[in-house]
Amino acid sequence: MNVTMITSMDDFLSLRQDWEKIRSDNREENFYYSFDWYEAICRFGAEPYCSLFVLLIRDDDRIVAILPCWIIKKRPRFITHRSVEFIGNIYSPYRGGMVLKGKEADVADAIVDFMLSKRKLWDIAYLEFMPSKDPFLLALERSFEKKPMITRKVEQYANLIVDVDPGQNAEDYWNSRTKSFRQHIRRCLNRLRRDGKAKILLTCNPEQSVRVAMDHYEDIYRCSWKEAEGDPIFHRNLAEYLLSKGKLRLFTLYFKQGGSEKSSDGFLPISIGTATQCISEGYVPIATAYFVADGAYAGMLKTAYRQDYDKYSSGTLLTWHVIQWLLDRDKTKVIDFQREGDAYKYKWGRFRDMHMLLKVASPSSPLAMIETLGEKYLIPAMRRIGWMKTPDFSVIPKPNSSEM
Repeated sequence: MNVTMITSMDDFLSLRQDWEKIRSDNREENFYYSFDWYEAICRFGAEPYCSLFVLLIRDDDRIVAILPCWIIKKRPRFITHRSVEFIGNIYSPYRGGMVLKGKEADVADAIVDFMLSKRKLWDIAYLEFMPSKDPFLLALERSFEKKPMITRKVEQYANLIVDVDPGQNAEDYWNSRTKSFRQHIRRCLNRLRRDGKAKILLTCNPEQSVRVAMDHYEDIYRCSWKEAEGDPIFHRNLAEYLLSKGKLRLFTLYFKQGGSEKSSDGFLPISIGTATQCISEGYVPIATAYFVADGAYAGMLKTAYRQDYDKYSSGTLLTWHVIQWLLDRDKTKVIDFQREGDAYKYKWGRFRDMHMLLKVASPSSPLAMIETLGEKYLIPAMRRIGWMKTPDFSVIPKPNSSEM
């Protein structure tokens, strides 16, 4: 196999057709392995202090793998390293590349040999957020272990999903939830209707203005229990990008105090907003659910609700209506809750996989090897007795003009 290194963003973005050809052959439906996601990352979330390290692998004349990586400076506690990572940002629930099925072992061997030939360019390979069952992760691990290299593999987070059987609709899914959970949703809905009026607005049409919906998303987020976003501009830019491709599903729950509605067995209606996204006077946005829909796959990017309306469990109410829409209207087969195995997610779905970190020290970097050995053996022992709680890495940004 022939391995080529690409260092130009334009050259990487020119690989869309080859990428999507492999993705189609693999029948891969996960949005986070689509070229749209990587293009969005490169446009809106690329680190300004990284250099591209994209690897293109050919078997004879056919492209069989594209591994989008970059090299970024990081400091694991005390030592500055040049870290090779798959392209992504703090909102990437999956990282990796596009490898033709059946070629994982050959590609992994070729990549490891190539990285060893370029060992002076990097100190650490920090390959994170890869599903533990990913055949390419397993092949990479075996290929690295064949070489005189120090590796470390650790669990990062649990991935939960809502998956449905063929032909199953939202009613079937609703009836599959526990009786106590369904009663909780009913009680919250009745409480909401007793105190006022509620409606859900969906932003999904490219003709709609996403600006108003994102303004309300940010208002809700500021009034929620969540910490400020690390990159607040990213999701606004991503929403415009996804909307232009018809893949955005941004749900907003609005509530108006007073003038209660009659309770019924029906749930709240979801309407697609107008081009101007005008909201009736008196309605307050109290919950938001930011999803992406790509074929049979839907992913939950962000959710939030206002703390001062928590008596309505507005986040739970909105989540149910979102699932109902995705199953019945978008015909989604998998709804991915992405990162973190929060307890509430088990009420909606099931555990699918654990996402892993594979860390490898370059043989050309003695300090990286010492650091990795320490993380593999010494630091776990220190953490067990409560002596160490520091994270693995912190990013080192380029200095600004005032610091130079």
